[in-house]
Amino acid sequence: MRSTEPKRGLKPKQHEYHHNVFIAQSRPRTYSGMISICVKMVLARWRRFAHNAGTNSLFRLVGNQEEEMNTLERLAIEYECTRALHEYTRLVDYVDPLKAARMITDDGSLVLENRSQTLSGRKEMDAMYKQQSEGMLAGKMLWRHFLSTLIVDVKDSDHATSEATVLLFRSAWDTSKGPCPNIAPEIFQWRDEYVRTPDGWRISKHVVTPFAFKSPEAQFATNPYKP
Repeated sequence: MRSTEPKRGLKPKQHEYHHNVFIAQSRPRTYSGMISICVKMVLARWRRFAHNAGTNSLFRLVGNQEEEMNTLERLAIEYECTRALHEYTRLVDYVDPLKAARMITDDGSLVLENRSQTLSGRKEMDAMYKQQSEGMLAGKMLWRHFLSTLIVDVKDSDHATSEATVLLFRSAWDTSKGPCPNIAPEIFQWRDEYVRTPDGWRISKHVVTPFAFKSPEAQFATNPYKP
């Protein structure tokens, strides 16, 4: 039978947590009590591991306290980010690229690795999307993006990232002439970072990777991405 007397030099009912070690005084070390201590030690270690490693956190910050994020909360964030990216794609293809630009935060960035070009801030991004919008409305630019293998990783309650494979068909074609006869696919990746805003989840960084497959026929006479 182990003694339940407090250790010499420590006050009764004093509890310390130091280097993953709980020292519990004046409390019987029952089986259930030891289980509880072990669980707390594991959770404490995981919190520090997730924070230091920069991996997906399973906790959300409420005030100054960390609370465990449940599965439904994570799934909700994944859904909202997926919808934000799909809404961006829909606006670029079918509505107006300038409206798609509003799915990116004002201080966000557009990184075109395939063109070694980075646009930062609302002014630079709007200039590019305006050129795309004018070309699309004038019947000089036609494109359709198809997303697949989209994976969203939740970082915490306010941040997430994603990667998606993009199949792009584009041509200098006016749809008033009928269906485009030019089949010129390109395949690459989108890598995005998301942030929660008062207006919902928005893209804070949109990266277009170098093309893995590219048809020569997919070239435009002018660069639609140059602001």
